[in-house]
Amino acid sequence: GGNYISPHGAADIARVLKECRALTHLDMRGNKLTDEGTRLLASELLHCSALTHLDLRGNRVGDPGATALAERVGSCKTLTHLDVGGNTIGARGGQRLAAGLGKCAALQYLDVGGNSLGGEGLCAVAAQLEHCPQLRHLEACWNILCDNGAVQLADTLPSLAALSNINLSWNKIAAPGAARLATALAASTTLTHLSLVGNAIGTGGAEGVARLVARSPSLTQLDLGGNKIGDAGAGKLAEGLLAAAASPLRTLDLSGNNIGIDGCELLEPGLLCCKDLTLLNMANNAFGSKGLAELIRRGRSEVAM
Repeated sequence: GGNYISPHGAADIARVLKECRALTHLDMRGNKLTDEGTRLLASELLHCSALTHLDLRGNRVGDPGATALAERVGSCKTLTHLDVGGNTIGARGGQRLAAGLGKCAALQYLDVGGNSLGGEGLCAVAAQLEHCPQLRHLEACWNILCDNGAVQLADTLPSLAALSNINLSWNKIAAPGAARLATALAASTTLTHLSLVGNAIGTGGAEGVARLVARSPSLTQLDLGGNKIGDAGAGKLAEGLLAAAASPLRTLDLSGNNIGIDGCELLEPGLLCCKDLTLLNMANNAFGSKGLAELIRRGRSEVAM
Protein backbone atom coordinates (compact mmCIF):
# COMPACT_ATOMS: atom_id res chain seq x y z
CA GLY A 1 0.00 0.00 0.00
CA GLY A 2 0.90 3.68 -0.31
CA ASN A 3 3.03 3.39 -3.45
CA TYR A 4 0.96 5.65 -5.73
CA ILE A 5 1.11 3.17 -8.58
CA SER A 6 -1.76 4.86 -10.45
CA PRO A 7 -3.96 3.19 -13.10
CA HIS A 8 -0.90 2.47 -15.27
CA GLY A 9 0.69 0.38 -12.54
CA ALA A 10 -2.64 -1.24 -11.80
CA ALA A 11 -2.70 -2.56 -15.37
CA ASP A 12 0.63 -4.31 -14.78
CA ILE A 13 -0.56 -5.83 -11.51
CA ALA A 14 -3.81 -6.94 -13.11
CA ARG A 15 -1.85 -8.96 -15.67
CA VAL A 16 0.09 -10.67 -12.87
CA LEU A 17 -3.12 -11.55 -11.00
CA LYS A 18 -4.04 -13.97 -13.77
CA GLU A 19 -1.24 -16.24 -12.56
CA CYS A 20 -1.79 -15.75 -8.81
CA ARG A 21 -4.42 -18.37 -8.16
CA ALA A 22 -3.09 -19.01 -4.62
CA LEU A 23 -3.13 -15.30 -3.63
CA THR A 24 -4.95 -14.73 -0.31
CA HIS A 25 -4.16 -11.07 0.51
CA LEU A 26 -4.18 -8.07 -1.83
CA ASP A 27 -3.38 -4.74 -0.18
CA MET A 28 -3.65 -1.75 -2.52
CA ARG A 29 -4.25 1.02 0.02
CA GLY A 30 -3.39 4.58 -0.90
CA ASN A 31 -2.28 3.99 -4.47
CA LYS A 32 -4.33 6.53 -6.42
CA LEU A 33 -5.89 3.76 -8.46
CA THR A 34 -8.96 5.86 -9.32
CA ASP A 35 -11.91 4.25 -11.06
CA GLU A 36 -9.83 3.08 -14.03
CA GLY A 37 -7.23 1.27 -11.93
CA THR A 38 -9.94 -0.33 -9.83
CA ARG A 39 -11.70 -1.53 -12.98
CA LEU A 40 -8.48 -3.11 -14.27
CA LEU A 41 -7.82 -4.93 -11.01
CA ALA A 42 -11.42 -6.03 -10.60
CA SER A 43 -11.45 -7.55 -14.08
CA GLU A 44 -8.92 -10.17 -12.96
CA LEU A 45 -10.33 -11.02 -9.54
CA LEU A 46 -12.08 -14.09 -10.89
CA HIS A 47 -8.62 -15.70 -11.19
CA CYS A 48 -7.98 -15.18 -7.45
CA SER A 49 -10.06 -18.07 -6.18
CA ALA A 50 -8.26 -18.16 -2.80
CA LEU A 51 -8.49 -14.42 -2.02
CA THR A 52 -9.57 -13.68 1.56
CA HIS A 53 -8.46 -10.04 2.07
CA LEU A 54 -8.92 -7.14 -0.38
CA ASP A 55 -7.97 -3.61 0.69
CA LEU A 56 -8.68 -0.69 -1.65
CA ARG A 57 -8.82 2.06 0.99
CA GLY A 58 -7.97 5.61 -0.04
CA ASN A 59 -7.78 5.18 -3.80
CA ARG A 60 -10.13 7.87 -5.10
CA VAL A 61 -12.61 5.20 -6.14
CA GLY A 62 -16.00 6.60 -7.12
CA ASP A 63 -19.25 5.11 -8.39
CA PRO A 64 -17.78 3.69 -11.65
CA GLY A 65 -15.03 1.91 -9.72
CA ALA A 66 -17.50 0.55 -7.18
CA THR A 67 -19.65 -0.73 -10.03
CA ALA A 68 -16.70 -2.52 -11.64
CA LEU A 69 -15.75 -4.04 -8.30
CA ALA A 70 -19.31 -5.19 -7.68
CA GLU A 71 -19.35 -7.09 -10.96
CA ARG A 72 -16.36 -9.21 -9.90
CA VAL A 73 -16.19 -9.30 -6.12
CA GLY A 74 -18.98 -11.88 -5.97
CA SER A 75 -16.66 -14.37 -7.68
CA CYS A 76 -14.36 -14.30 -4.63
CA LYS A 77 -16.17 -16.96 -2.65
CA THR A 78 -13.44 -17.07 0.03
CA LEU A 79 -13.39 -13.29 0.68
CA THR A 80 -13.64 -12.53 4.40
CA HIS A 81 -12.24 -8.97 4.56
CA LEU A 82 -13.12 -6.06 2.25
CA ASP A 83 -12.01 -2.46 2.82
CA VAL A 84 -13.18 0.25 0.41
CA GLY A 85 -13.11 3.02 3.01
CA GLY A 86 -11.82 6.53 2.40
CA ASN A 87 -12.94 6.75 -1.21
CA THR A 88 -15.62 8.82 -2.98
CA ILE A 89 -18.33 6.22 -3.48
CA GLY A 90 -21.80 7.73 -3.53
CA ALA A 91 -25.33 6.36 -3.24
CA ARG A 92 -25.37 4.87 -6.75
CA GLY A 93 -22.00 3.18 -6.25
CA GLY A 94 -23.19 1.85 -2.90
CA GLN A 95 -26.25 0.31 -4.51
CA ARG A 96 -24.15 -1.37 -7.20
CA LEU A 97 -21.58 -2.58 -4.66
CA ALA A 98 -24.39 -4.04 -2.56
CA ALA A 99 -25.36 -6.43 -5.34
CA GLY A 100 -21.86 -7.90 -5.39
CA LEU A 101 -21.61 -8.12 -1.61
CA GLY A 102 -24.74 -10.24 -1.53
CA LYS A 103 -22.71 -13.03 -3.14
CA CYS A 104 -19.88 -12.89 -0.57
CA ALA A 105 -21.24 -15.42 1.89
CA ALA A 106 -17.90 -15.76 3.74
CA LEU A 107 -17.52 -12.02 4.44
CA GLN A 108 -16.66 -11.20 8.06
CA TYR A 109 -15.29 -7.64 7.88
CA LEU A 110 -16.59 -4.76 5.73
CA ASP A 111 -15.32 -1.17 5.77
CA VAL A 112 -17.23 1.38 3.68
CA GLY A 113 -16.42 4.29 5.99
CA GLY A 114 -15.36 7.69 4.73
CA ASN A 115 -17.39 7.64 1.54
CA SER A 116 -20.61 9.47 0.62
CA LEU A 117 -23.05 6.56 0.51
CA GLY A 118 -25.79 8.43 2.33
CA GLY A 119 -28.80 6.62 3.75
CA GLU A 120 -29.82 5.22 0.37
CA GLY A 121 -26.45 3.70 -0.46
CA LEU A 122 -25.63 2.37 3.00
CA CYS A 123 -29.07 0.83 3.45
CA ALA A 124 -28.73 -0.92 0.09
CA VAL A 125 -25.43 -2.39 1.30
CA ALA A 126 -26.90 -3.43 4.65
CA ALA A 127 -29.89 -5.08 3.00
CA GLN A 128 -27.60 -7.40 1.05
CA LEU A 129 -25.52 -8.25 4.09
CA GLU A 130 -28.20 -10.66 5.26
CA HIS A 131 -26.58 -12.97 2.70
CA CYS A 132 -23.33 -12.68 4.67
CA PRO A 133 -24.20 -14.68 7.81
CA GLN A 134 -20.63 -14.53 9.15
CA LEU A 135 -20.33 -10.72 9.09
CA ARG A 136 -18.95 -9.55 12.43
CA HIS A 137 -17.54 -6.07 11.80
CA LEU A 138 -19.15 -3.18 9.90
CA GLU A 139 -17.32 0.14 9.55
CA ALA A 140 -19.64 2.79 8.14
CA CYS A 141 -18.51 6.10 9.64
CA TRP A 142 -18.49 9.40 7.70
CA ASN A 143 -21.25 8.50 5.23
CA ILE A 144 -23.87 11.24 5.75
CA LEU A 145 -26.39 8.69 6.97
CA CYS A 146 -28.63 11.20 8.83
CA ASP A 147 -31.77 10.18 10.71
CA ASN A 148 -33.77 8.83 7.79
CA GLY A 149 -30.90 6.59 6.78
CA ALA A 150 -30.35 5.46 10.36
CA VAL A 151 -34.01 4.48 10.68
CA GLN A 152 -33.84 2.48 7.44
CA LEU A 153 -30.55 0.87 8.48
CA ALA A 154 -32.09 -0.14 11.81
CA ASP A 155 -34.66 -2.25 9.97
CA THR A 156 -31.91 -4.37 8.41
CA LEU A 157 -29.70 -4.88 11.48
CA PRO A 158 -31.66 -7.74 13.11
CA SER A 159 -30.80 -9.93 10.12
CA LEU A 160 -27.06 -9.60 10.87
CA ALA A 161 -27.05 -12.27 13.53
CA ALA A 162 -23.25 -12.50 13.96
CA LEU A 163 -22.57 -8.72 14.06
CA SER A 164 -20.30 -7.82 16.99
CA ASN A 165 -18.83 -4.44 16.00
CA ILE A 166 -20.56 -1.53 14.26
CA ASN A 167 -19.14 1.95 13.73
CA LEU A 168 -21.60 4.66 12.70
CA SER A 169 -19.57 7.65 13.89
CA TRP A 170 -19.81 11.07 12.25
CA ASN A 171 -23.02 10.39 10.34
CA LYS A 172 -25.23 13.32 11.42
CA ILE A 173 -27.49 10.98 13.40
CA ALA A 174 -29.82 12.72 15.86
CA ALA A 175 -32.07 11.38 18.63
CA PRO A 176 -34.70 9.59 16.47
CA GLY A 177 -32.11 7.71 14.44
CA ALA A 178 -30.05 6.74 17.49
CA ALA A 179 -33.14 5.50 19.31
CA ARG A 180 -34.18 3.28 16.40
CA LEU A 181 -30.69 1.88 15.99
CA ALA A 182 -30.49 1.10 19.70
CA THR A 183 -33.85 -0.65 19.63
CA ALA A 184 -32.79 -2.76 16.65
CA LEU A 185 -29.53 -3.78 18.34
CA ALA A 186 -31.01 -4.44 21.78
CA ALA A 187 -31.95 -8.03 20.95
CA SER A 188 -28.43 -8.89 19.78
CA THR A 189 -26.47 -11.38 21.86
CA THR A 190 -23.28 -10.89 19.83
CA LEU A 191 -22.85 -7.08 19.81
CA THR A 192 -19.71 -6.09 21.74
CA HIS A 193 -18.82 -2.64 20.34
CA LEU A 194 -21.05 0.25 19.23
CA SER A 195 -19.59 3.60 18.16
CA LEU A 196 -21.75 6.67 17.57
CA VAL A 197 -19.00 9.25 18.09
CA GLY A 198 -19.49 12.72 16.63
CA ASN A 199 -23.19 12.56 15.91
CA ALA A 200 -25.90 14.69 17.54
CA ILE A 201 -27.95 12.17 19.51
CA GLY A 202 -28.52 14.50 22.48
CA THR A 203 -30.51 13.52 25.57
CA GLY A 204 -33.19 11.71 23.57
CA GLY A 205 -30.67 9.54 21.79
CA ALA A 206 -28.87 8.79 25.06
CA GLU A 207 -32.17 7.55 26.47
CA GLY A 208 -32.54 5.14 23.55
CA VAL A 209 -28.96 3.91 23.94
CA ALA A 210 -29.60 3.47 27.67
CA ARG A 211 -32.33 0.96 26.86
CA LEU A 212 -29.81 -0.96 24.75
CA VAL A 213 -27.32 -0.93 27.62
CA ALA A 214 -30.00 -2.22 29.97
CA ARG A 215 -30.81 -5.20 27.76
CA SER A 216 -27.51 -6.15 26.13
CA PRO A 217 -25.73 -9.17 27.63
CA SER A 218 -22.65 -8.71 25.43
CA LEU A 219 -21.88 -4.98 24.95
CA THR A 220 -18.36 -4.29 26.30
CA GLN A 221 -17.46 -1.03 24.50
CA LEU A 222 -19.71 1.98 23.96
CA ASP A 223 -18.38 5.14 22.29
CA LEU A 224 -20.64 8.19 22.53
CA GLY A 225 -18.08 11.01 22.46
CA GLY A 226 -19.10 14.36 20.96
CA ASN A 227 -22.88 13.93 21.13
CA LYS A 228 -23.96 16.73 23.51
CA ILE A 229 -25.96 14.40 25.73
CA GLY A 230 -25.53 16.77 28.69
CA ASP A 231 -26.33 16.06 32.32
CA ALA A 232 -29.77 14.66 31.54
CA GLY A 233 -28.32 12.23 28.99
CA ALA A 234 -25.70 11.07 31.50
CA GLY A 235 -28.53 10.41 33.94
CA LYS A 236 -30.39 8.32 31.36
CA LEU A 237 -27.29 6.23 30.72
CA ALA A 238 -26.93 5.66 34.46
CA GLU A 239 -30.51 4.39 34.55
CA GLY A 240 -29.67 1.92 31.81
CA LEU A 241 -26.57 0.71 33.64
CA LEU A 242 -28.56 0.30 36.84
CA ALA A 243 -31.27 -1.64 35.03
CA ALA A 244 -28.60 -3.97 33.62
CA ALA A 245 -27.57 -4.75 37.22
CA ALA A 246 -24.24 -6.26 36.13
CA SER A 247 -23.32 -4.66 32.79
CA PRO A 248 -20.39 -6.30 30.95
CA LEU A 249 -19.24 -2.82 29.83
CA ARG A 250 -15.45 -2.38 29.94
CA THR A 251 -14.93 0.81 27.91
CA LEU A 252 -17.18 3.88 27.94
CA ASP A 253 -16.42 7.05 25.99
CA LEU A 254 -18.46 10.09 27.05
CA SER A 255 -15.93 12.75 26.05
CA GLY A 256 -17.10 16.08 24.67
CA ASN A 257 -20.69 15.76 25.86
CA ASN A 258 -21.17 18.92 27.95
CA ILE A 259 -21.53 16.87 31.12
CA GLY A 260 -21.13 18.91 34.32
CA ILE A 261 -20.86 18.08 38.00
CA ASP A 262 -24.57 17.32 38.17
CA GLY A 263 -24.20 14.85 35.33
CA CYS A 264 -21.29 13.17 37.09
CA GLU A 265 -23.38 12.73 40.20
CA LEU A 266 -26.23 11.24 38.15
CA LEU A 267 -23.82 8.94 36.34
CA GLU A 268 -22.06 7.69 39.45
CA PRO A 269 -24.55 4.98 40.59
CA GLY A 270 -24.59 3.44 37.15
CA LEU A 271 -20.80 3.34 36.93
CA LEU A 272 -20.63 1.55 40.24
CA CYS A 273 -22.59 -1.31 38.68
CA CYS A 274 -19.94 -1.74 35.98
CA LYS A 275 -17.60 -4.07 37.83
CA ASP A 276 -15.59 -4.77 34.66
CA LEU A 277 -15.17 -1.12 33.57
CA THR A 278 -11.50 -0.40 32.89
CA LEU A 279 -11.59 2.71 30.67
CA LEU A 280 -13.82 5.76 31.16
CA ASN A 281 -13.21 8.75 28.87
CA MET A 282 -14.72 11.96 30.26
CA ALA A 283 -12.39 14.44 28.54
CA ASN A 284 -13.62 17.80 27.26
CA ASN A 285 -16.74 18.03 29.36
CA ALA A 286 -18.10 20.85 31.51
CA PHE A 287 -16.45 20.01 34.83
CA GLY A 288 -12.91 20.49 36.10
CA SER A 289 -10.39 17.90 37.13
CA LYS A 290 -11.48 18.37 40.72
CA GLY A 291 -15.01 17.28 39.88
CA LEU A 292 -13.86 14.15 38.09
CA ALA A 293 -11.41 13.32 40.87
CA GLU A 294 -14.19 13.57 43.41
CA LEU A 295 -16.40 11.28 41.33
CA ILE A 296 -13.63 8.69 41.04
CA ARG A 297 -12.76 8.97 44.75
CA ARG A 298 -16.32 8.42 45.87
CA GLY A 299 -16.77 5.63 43.38
CA ARG A 300 -13.71 3.79 44.65
CA SER A 301 -14.72 4.16 48.28
CA GLU A 302 -18.20 2.79 47.65
CA VAL A 303 -16.85 -0.09 45.56
CA ALA A 304 -14.44 -0.91 48.37
CA MET A 305 -17.34 -1.02 50.84
